[in-house]
Amino acid sequence: MKNGYLVFSKGSVYQAVSDAEIYNAASKTFNKIGNMRSPRFNHQAVKMENGNILFIGGRNKRNYVSEIEEFNTKTNTFKIINNMNFIKQILNVIPIGNNKILIIGDLINKNTREIYVYDYSKNAFEKYTGRNMLTDNNLMFVNSRHINLNNNLTLIICGYYGENNNTGILFDSSTMDISFAFKLPFMLNQDYSMSLRNSSSSILTGGSA
Repeated sequence: MKNGYLVFSKGSVYQAVSDAEIYNAASKTFNKIGNMRSPRFNHQAVKMENGNILFIGGRNKRNYVSEIEEFNTKTNTFKIINNMNFIKQILNVIPIGNNKILIIGDLINKNTREIYVYDYSKNAFEKYTGRNMLTDNNLMFVNSRHINLNNNLTLIICGYYGENNNTGILFDSSTMDISFAFKLPFMLNQDYSMSLRNSSSSILTGGSA
């Protein structure tokens, strides 16, 4: 968040909770701010261009959570803004700029995996129709890493899904397609980190080959 604040939505393995707190970096204190509408764990958070935060995916005690919940950073309140009830399990959430998010998941009642684009400005979904990233590159599953670079580009590397990987792509949100695909000269599993070096490059650290 802006002004030295962080939002924490709680949750632990196999325990879905709705509690949320704000961390104040100046005073080094946590303050409870209310509850999420849908208790969940293993969910993902995405900060949008207006500063609000979306909480997507995760599980509760029995099922996968399909509701997309928005935290308003001005009013410190939560509300459900949409529902991905056509997806059984959300595997990954990747912000790609221009208030758009790639959402990868398994479809309800179908043995298929699909990519959808969520447009926050329109609060609407559409099926991704670009190059098939799931089969061509075998990435963007649970443990891939991504960083937003300049010129509408998002770097996505090495989605671990049962085996190590060395693939990566540059995704262009202006064309909504892959602009460049490549192979790393080494293999990575899920235990690595990626950080932004400057507007056109990043650093990979750690992991095991």
